[in-house]
Amino acid sequence: LVAATLGSLLVFGLVRRFGTRLVEVFFPAEKLRAVRFLQSSPKRTILFLVIFMIPGTPKDLLCYFAGLTDIKFPVFLLVCSLGRLPSVVTSTVGGDALGTQDYLFAVVVFVVTFLISVGGLLCYRQICKRHNTRKEGAERPKKEGENLWP
Repeated sequence: LVAATLGSLLVFGLVRRFGTRLVEVFFPAEKLRAVRFLQSSPKRTILFLVIFMIPGTPKDLLCYFAGLTDIKFPVFLLVCSLGRLPSVVTSTVGGDALGTQDYLFAVVVFVVTFLISVGGLLCYRQICKRHNTRKEGAERPKKEGENLWP
């Protein structure tokens, strides 16, 4: 947990220093656009934490993207450390079960974690899609005679 958090903080700091050019070395522009809603969402901190807590979500992308936002360093430290706890706990419990040769329990832990990860990834994609669809609708120019109110 400490190593993952330190790595996340290092990435966060480097992105703050070098900006979008550094992020685009690792991620295509489409991936950044997919999480752009986190840049100005009023619930950004909670969304970051929830997405971090779901196993299977792209935490590396979030660490890079967080550096492009105005999220405060202490807040990001809290989010990236607390958010990784579920993944660390499940891998530790599963690894311990393997170490004590409790293979059935290890399989159950890893299968449940896998299912949660798949569900989390689907939720993450849905959240990104919903926010990006809303933004595209808001930015689309209205046609003459079209109702301006939703």
